[in-house]
Amino acid sequence: MDEPTVLDERLHILSVLYKECGERNWNGADAYKIESYHYTAAKKFLKLIPIVIPSPSQGIHPMGYFMFEWRHIRERKLTVSVDCHSETYTGLHYELVSGPLNTGGLVQLEEALPSVIARYLDLVQQKDYLAGEMRGGWESALQNYLT
Repeated sequence: MDEPTVLDERLHILSVLYKECGERNWNGADAYKIESYHYTAAKKFLKLIPIVIPSPSQGIHPMGYFMFEWRHIRERKLTVSVDCHSETYTGLHYELVSGPLNTGGLVQLEEALPSVIARYLDLVQQKDYLAGEMRGGWESALQNYLT
């Protein structure tokens, strides 16, 4: 039997979460259940993440949507929530926290990984991003990197 791939492992975790949270009140505090179209959208999103990017932490928000988090160091993380407003529209809410900088937004889930999320994934995974520029006001250096 073949070893599971990175994608297989990511999708397995997602499947377990979906099964565990498929009923209303799954957390004992009146949480919403995960709908099948939320699960389908989250699978689609995970399939867009390049396998060279470390796997995210996966979780469920009590409002009934999947959440993914990448964290390189304590001060630098990216959180993406897959929020289906209907079976035909899926929004990706994202938030990047890097030191005192906190930025985020909403993009639509389509057939390719949104460029803003790809850029932030790259930023979160870099070990010493902007190391040479950090001494001279790293907030402006980070803003320049992100634009």
